[in-house]
Amino acid sequence: MSHILIIDDSPPIAQLMREMMSLIGHAGETANSGREGLERMRHQMPDLVLLDLMMPEMNGWEVYDEIRRFSRVPVIFITASDTPANRNRAAALGRATHQQRGHVDFVAPTY
Repeated sequence: MSHILIIDDSPPIAQLMREMMSLIGHAGETANSGREGLERMRHQMPDLVLLDLMMPEMNGWEVYDEIRRFSRVPVIFITASDTPANRNRAAALGRATHQQRGHVDFVAPTY
């Protein structure tokens, strides 16, 4: 069973993702802000982070940069902001982290 940390400022969405992870056999933990997520990671390192990009106080890009200061844990960005700029930035991070044995994915809605 993998330990997955879900960092999203919307508690209903974070809870739904946690329940979905549980249905497929993974332990999910939620954090409702970037700072809370980073604190949880410092206490228990997850196997995977699902990270919302659009959060107040500290956005997903800032959280990702801070995560990379102390961990190579895989990160999947979850966002409703499917812009070329976000896709390009995630792709660039994916190329960079692939070379450093990390991993980045980008998930956005397809309407």
